[in-house]
Amino acid sequence: MGSRIAAIAAACVFAMFVTTGPALAHSGNQSGGHHGHNPYPPPATEVASQLISPLKVAFGPHGNYLVAEAFAGQLRSISPPGAKTVVVSAPGQEIAGVSYGFGTTYYFNNDQRRRS
Repeated sequence: MGSRIAAIAAACVFAMFVTTGPALAHSGNQSGGHHGHNPYPPPATEVASQLISPLKVAFGPHGNYLVAEAFAGQLRSISPPGAKTVVVSAPGQEIAGVSYGFGTTYYFNNDQRRRS
């Protein structure tokens, strides 16, 4: 029984080294450097601020971003330098989604007005 436990323990240790070896070899960190590769992502860039509930974003024409501001009932186009233009204004409605394709902007709205 003791030799069986020793064999299982040896197999576990062997399996541990066999599976971690390739990971250590692939890390590229044997010499202590990253060989010119920065493992950290670049800092985030803010393209717009002061938006009201920006729930959906799409890439629009000319490098612009299309932003659906759901609770404001607006669809905005934001240029790469950050200039904002209202494309759709629908008070009392939620602009719930936006998409752009083949030169056309599509958006989805939800009528939130109360009906009597």
